[in-house]
Parts: sequence; structure tokens; C-alpha cells
Amino acid sequence: MGAAGIDHFVELHNHRFHVYNKSDGSVVQSITDTAFWTNSGITPTGNSFDPRIVYDPHARRWYAVAVDNAQ
Repeated sequence: MGAAGIDHFVELHNHRFHVYNKSDGSVVQSITDTAFWTNSGITPTGNSFDPRIVYDPHARRWYAVAVDNAQ
């Protein structure tokens, strides 16, 4: 799952979070999905899966969601 913003393309899938520079395709950031959620102030209780990410051009913000499967 990915979304394009003004300067970056962001990809969020079951195990990784990537940010790419749109101008040259270089990787700006690459971290685990757990690190992404933890850095966002959320502590996953299990394995997150089925993530979605969108960019709202009017608000100039990214919105991300995922399901968390506590085991």
C-alpha cells in the first residue's frame, strides 16, 4: 500500500515502512512497521497487518491505519 504526496512516495506494508524521494526514487527512510507505530506514539500489542496509508493534499497530512492482532 502506498500513496504519493507532494515530494515523497510513502509505502506501508505488513513488515516495513518506506519513504522515497519522488524526484529521484532514493530511499529517505526505511524502518520496520513496529518502529513506525512506536514512533507514532502507538504501542502494538501483537502483529499489525493490513495497513493503509493515504495523503490528504488539502490538509497536507498523511493518514495511516492498520489492524493489530494481539496473540
